[in-house]
Amino acid sequence: MIESLRDYAQLFVGPEFTEGIAQGMLALERNFRGPLAQNEGVEVTLLQWQEMERNAPEAVRRNYRFQLGLLRAYDDPSVRRRLLHETWLEEKAMAALRRAGDLGTAEAMNQAERALEERSPEAVAGGLMARCRELADQLLTSIGYKTTVKERNRGLASNRAAFVDAIDAQLNRARWLRKQFDAIRKLSDEPTKRKALMEIAEYRNPGPGGIYASFQDAVSWDAVKDGRAWARDPGFLSTPNHNPVREKQGLFPYPSGSMLTAYYDTPVVVKYERLDPKSEYTVRIRYLPRGGALGRNHVRATASQNQLIHDFQPITSANILGPFAIPLTAYRNGTLELMWTSKPGEQGAQILELWIESTRPQSQPPVEGHQR
Repeated sequence: MIESLRDYAQLFVGPEFTEGIAQGMLALERNFRGPLAQNEGVEVTLLQWQEMERNAPEAVRRNYRFQLGLLRAYDDPSVRRRLLHETWLEEKAMAALRRAGDLGTAEAMNQAERALEERSPEAVAGGLMARCRELADQLLTSIGYKTTVKERNRGLASNRAAFVDAIDAQLNRARWLRKQFDAIRKLSDEPTKRKALMEIAEYRNPGPGGIYASFQDAVSWDAVKDGRAWARDPGFLSTPNHNPVREKQGLFPYPSGSMLTAYYDTPVVVKYERLDPKSEYTVRIRYLPRGGALGRNHVRATASQNQLIHDFQPITSANILGPFAIPLTAYRNGTLELMWTSKPGEQGAQILELWIESTRPQSQPPVEGHQR
């Protein structure tokens, strides 16, 4: 690969930048590896490209191929810095909700909203977003690259390369949280409100022995069978893949990211190990509805050895379905596989999140009045 990149850089940018461009493009690829918040190499990649930018003559700085790499180098750390900051703000909001018993639910929600309002994307990105806009304007002039649907660009959509429209998009759950707070304020009594706030604060917590997966996150893809089979199936025609999803109405928590899906009758399979064969488990699943000409989808979920979790259900919203009991025989060896299929001719399942939750050890009687 490196030799091809060197040839590309030498031909299209110039021999004096052969190694820098080749290594810089490899660094941009490394920006994609693993969870973005943990990838400190993103900032190193920016420094590499900035050094080339400082030393490049005018002709190179106006070369659209150089500008495209430079744009990525500026945008990736801009997103990462905002992600880190907005994740911290959300953690502050959750800390306030967990103190609802002491603060009262009204003050807990007020403090949480004030924490979320501390968001300041331009300041946090430190000029990187402004530089991205400058490069986007230059690319529009040089090659007609339409990075926004506004003004003279007239790009197709923000998820079709017009990314500048979403350059300051929220990267935490603020929109969804505000929608939840509006609904909770209308509840009738304080204990009910407090319970609802604790459910939000513990949203990702599947309880002792449980598993939570959000297919927005790279780490959750480790459980997907053949989920990274690009070399064998680059078009993802017969393997699961991750499709982008953007949420604008606060209907589900995550503002953007990806979901687990497959085309048509291709099954989607995830595999989890180290379950306790003596425990009983349930699963809750957040599906996403299909749009487009084929209309709504019907999804069936099974466990290991084709044991039914739920039969075909129409997926018409992003609501969480379940809990569904997982048959004990599906994980008798501690390993569980979950598989989703659609009806013939439909577009395939779309899974955003799941919670596998342990209820009680099979060998123990239920505790009277015990709640998980």
